[in-house]
Amino acid sequence: HKLRRHAAVADPLRAVYPGDRAFADSPAAALANGYVGGHRAPARLDDDAPRLGLPEEATENLRTIAEDRYRA
Repeated sequence: HKLRRHAAVADPLRAVYPGDRAFADSPAAALANGYVGGHRAPARLDDDAPRLGLPEEATENLRTIAEDRYRA
């Protein structure tokens, strides 16, 4: 997961999904990883935010990462 390199986003998810296996298998981590990897349009983040369950600051950090990496 590229997500693991971004503690500002990964750490709040780890709080919900403790343990490496639970974190890796979580749908929220998979979705966030899509943004971090540049595979999901940043414009979709508002709709995806409830599924991610991240605090607002972590969501904004994810938005910044996604905007930097997204390849249309």
